Amino acid sequence: MLTFRVPGDRVEAWLRADAAVWTTFLEDQPGFVRKEVWRDDADESIQALIWWESLELWKAITMDEVDAVDELMTRAFGEVSPAPTMRSFTTLT
Repeated sequence: MLTFRVPGDRVEAWLRADAAVWTTFLEDQPGFVRKEVWRDDADESIQALIWWESLELWKAITMDEVDAVDELMTRAFGEVSPAPTMRSFTTLT
């Protein structure tokens, strides 16, 4: 799960850029299952939840690939500040 802080007036632009850049990249990765984007009603942060078949397939994406796609996202939308935070969870049931 990634948490982003995006100003309310820029959310639609962020969603378009994210769909075009990150979601397109992720859909081509082995093991990608699905992605959902949620808006937190309490603090208006954006949560990107991404499901993978396995931790190994997720970790197979190299930092060079992440950096390249992140650069494309920055070109499409601009910088997000502060940087997103990440948490991972394991499905138990």
